[in-house]
Amino acid sequence: MNYSETQIKDLFNIRKTCIEMLSDRGYEIPEIQQNVSYEDFRVMFNNKNIDLLINKGEKNENDVYIFYQFDDASFGKNDLKKLVDNVFKEIETNEVLIIIVLKDKPGSSIKKEIKLPKYHNTELFTRNHLKFNVSKHYLVPEHTPISNEEALKVLEKYNCTREQVPGILVEDPQVKYHGMKVGDMCRIVRTNKFNGYDIYYRIVRNE
Repeated sequence: MNYSETQIKDLFNIRKTCIEMLSDRGYEIPEIQQNVSYEDFRVMFNNKNIDLLINKGEKNENDVYIFYQFDDASFGKNDLKKLVDNVFKEIETNEVLIIIVLKDKPGSSIKKEIKLPKYHNTELFTRNHLKFNVSKHYLVPEHTPISNEEALKVLEKYNCTREQVPGILVEDPQVKYHGMKVGDMCRIVRTNKFNGYDIYYRIVRNE
């Protein structure tokens, strides 16, 4: 595929959003990865070397591998299986966060395959969802994942069960951005012109 300059710049911005996303999740990103200029990225792009590997360290419990679909060929179930198996083999562990950035929306076969336990640390995004950082838009309220301990305190405070807490879909852009899973709870802070802000809690659900 022949990429236009605009498309290459989009990929550069997508890479930047991925870095910010990992940083917001608490990962420690090496400065050399954070400070890649567009000119350097252009060289990486020309060499078809834009995938990103971040090794685990003091803050990073697991390695992180980000794969960008590069060409126009469709990405199907077999491509997903091959990619994940190759990453497991290369890093020598299956405890690795794999982020896959697809050119288009995934097909039904991929959506079904990725529900298997093997892919519990594999996340799918499309380029359109990562061209801009949705968490930094002024109209988007702050979403913060909370721990199980904090969630229990919330349930106790409001004298309710998890089933009674309103839901937020697992496909919600903020849920995906923060890497939340079904059953996780998040705190949402919305600005309020009368008293400053309101706090809400939501449970991640499939539907």
